[in-house]
Amino acid sequence: EVHSLYLYGEDTGIVDSNINFVQAAFEKLDFMVVQDEFLTFTATYADVVLPASPSLEKDGTFTNTERRIQRLYQALEPLGDSKPDWKIFQAIANRLGFDWNYKHPSEIMDEVARLTPLY
Repeated sequence: EVHSLYLYGEDTGIVDSNINFVQAAFEKLDFMVVQDEFLTFTATYADVVLPASPSLEKDGTFTNTERRIQRLYQALEPLGDSKPDWKIFQAIANRLGFDWNYKHPSEIMDEVARLTPLY
């Protein structure tokens, strides 16, 4: 049984084929965090919403549905309170007692490439 959920960049509340099942599951949660670029339908169920920057406001990579890694290049500075996903993850990790000190997504990509040769 799931009591807490952290969703990142996925509007699960509308993309699942059984929306009623998903909504009922959300309502049973004790605590839910959504990290997304938009205030999505799923985010309306969240106790905490973390504003993530959209792709034009961040450097990094994403893996598409064909499992191909695609590079993102920042074109604009993040607006408002939004932050790139890696900065949000790093802040949470550090609050949990980890010592993550990345200064740029390229440092993360280098570490992933070192640990995951196919990357």
